[in-house]
Amino acid sequence: MTPCDDDFDQAKFEQGFYAMVGRCLTAWAPIERHLFTLCDFALGSDIRRTAIVFYRTPNIEARLTLADELLQSRFPPTTSGQHKSPIQKQWTHILKRVRQQLKTRNVIAHQPVLMGIGMSITEIPGQSKQIRSLPFQMGVFRTPEEQLRDRSHDVYKVHDHELPAHLAELEELATTLTAFVDEFIENAPTPAEIADTLIETSPDGVTRAIVLRGHRNRKRDQGG
Repeated sequence: MTPCDDDFDQAKFEQGFYAMVGRCLTAWAPIERHLFTLCDFALGSDIRRTAIVFYRTPNIEARLTLADELLQSRFPPTTSGQHKSPIQKQWTHILKRVRQQLKTRNVIAHQPVLMGIGMSITEIPGQSKQIRSLPFQMGVFRTPEEQLRDRSHDVYKVHDHELPAHLAELEELATTLTAFVDEFIENAPTPAEIADTLIETSPDGVTRAIVLRGHRNRKRDQGG
């Protein structure tokens, strides 16, 4: 639809665009709440202390990194050649999905909105140029100055028609995180169990020390 169409309502189009931007931004709220819950469980501390640590962390990317590091401390450690546990693989996949959507979120949250219509020009040899108007579009674009950073792997524009897919992915991520949090809290090993695993799977030097300690304990038990 273009501004030339009789039934085109630009004000309504803009209103729908900004409403969708707002929904995309607020859809991150449940994801951040899940990250907080994971941090709180992993820390095993008073929830007020978790709140201080979590909300003093300045942005979503840093909070995501914080949650990842804390969760890694609660996963059973693996040695060379061992495979990650299913829940570790699940978290790695979730982490990748969140970080991918975070690139889009950062553009939506921090970059300017542009709008207008484009022109399509078709040149056919021996014929006059064919010019037609493209549909009216709105989008959020990184500024030219930011694009000079030459980070080609980053998202640098988000068109209006791409916002619904971003929103749907965020809603799916929130649902996935809900299930993950429940499973992780129910099945995560205790710190004592992690310590035992560390001893069992550590390099030879540590393992021998534990064996020697076991001999000393047995001798003490036998002699005492």
